[in-house]
Amino acid sequence: MRFSMPQVILLNPPQTVKRGFPKAMKGALTKAIKHWHSRFLPRHFRAGAFARYGYKKRHIRRQRFIHRGRKPKYPGEIYGTATPLVDTGLLRDQATRWIYIRGTSKMMTGRMTVPWYTRVKGWRGRGPDKVKELLTTTADEGAFLRTLIGRHIHRAIGARHHRRVVTL
Repeated sequence: MRFSMPQVILLNPPQTVKRGFPKAMKGALTKAIKHWHSRFLPRHFRAGAFARYGYKKRHIRRQRFIHRGRKPKYPGEIYGTATPLVDTGLLRDQATRWIYIRGTSKMMTGRMTVPWYTRVKGWRGRGPDKVKELLTTTADEGAFLRTLIGRHIHRAIGARHHRRVVTL
């Protein structure tokens, strides 16, 4: 998950605001990561994610490989699922279960538990990069997270100390 951070300028900041800014920024980044994990990450496992995030289309042979040994119920049945990043559902279940957030006011990281096959690129390295696909954000999502961070900082600093806070 990469997006550009909003630049915040404090006009005439008193010492209490300068000391409280790192705490407010850390809270804002934590809130943004939690929001991404609860709202934006589950979108990666829905049917429209191929078009929204620009995933590499899976070949029908890949779906047959996953469900080999199972006979089709009717001629022409498509094996597997139409939802991206979901073969057995293990990746979806583990990635959306919990996230461990740690960091400082300058950088926060979120760690998720994912299955081992997420990091494997398939036969001869030609498969899709599932980690990159999982962490991809759209421009709209990045803009929303930036405004979420800005609003949190405005509330934490600007409203309490009645100083003007400008977000660029």
